[in-house]
Amino acid sequence: MKVHLALFSYGGISGHAFDCVLDELSRFTGEDEALFSRPIDDALISRSRSKVASQFLEGTCDVLFMLDHDIGFAPGDLIATCRKALDTGAMVGGLYALKTFGAGFSSRCAEKRGALVIGVDALVKATYLASGFMAAPRAALDTMLDKLSVASIDALLSHLRITKCVHAPGEEFYDFFRPVVAESTLTEGRSEYLSEDWAFSRKASACGIQPYVYLKPRLKHHGDFGFSVEDGGKR
Repeated sequence: MKVHLALFSYGGISGHAFDCVLDELSRFTGEDEALFSRPIDDALISRSRSKVASQFLEGTCDVLFMLDHDIGFAPGDLIATCRKALDTGAMVGGLYALKTFGAGFSSRCAEKRGALVIGVDALVKATYLASGFMAAPRAALDTMLDKLSVASIDALLSHLRITKCVHAPGEEFYDFFRPVVAESTLTEGRSEYLSEDWAFSRKASACGIQPYVYLKPRLKHHGDFGFSVEDGGKR
């Protein structure tokens, strides 16, 4: 398995994430190989992710893995997620919390169920998958490009069209991660403005590619927290 590992770190990287990456890269042995990149030249994350996805398709790697600068993970989690994506042919990502107490998760699960058990080797269908810790196999991206970039695309899917764009002279890419508006899955008759990664999931689903949350990774979403005097007195 050959993995293109892209660490998105425009504006810096968490020390926790950096240590995890170094440890994981040392685990690529035998038949597993890693091509590492660190895109830092574009502040627009939808364009930055799109350019990396396009570069991946021009190469020879089997799986694209996107990691955000503030995600920490347990040893082996990254490789296991890549393997699961390659085996299933689906988009697979770990579950991590938003950086606010009690605010929920960065992905939206499609299945109604009780408390999720982290650390078990299980997949849960996702409506929208966060891409801060996500693996995408080559076959899935090829399918999206084949179905959503054609001139004869169905009118109902026209808002999901994948278009070849230019950024700098001589630099072309496909807008896999362009944000879109979609019918809300929470409130009937309303629309939601989807972030770049959720829009990517919507485009994948339209092509018959099921996004999955993988419960095995133990992820931490690192950030700053300003402790007040009141917080110091809490028990």
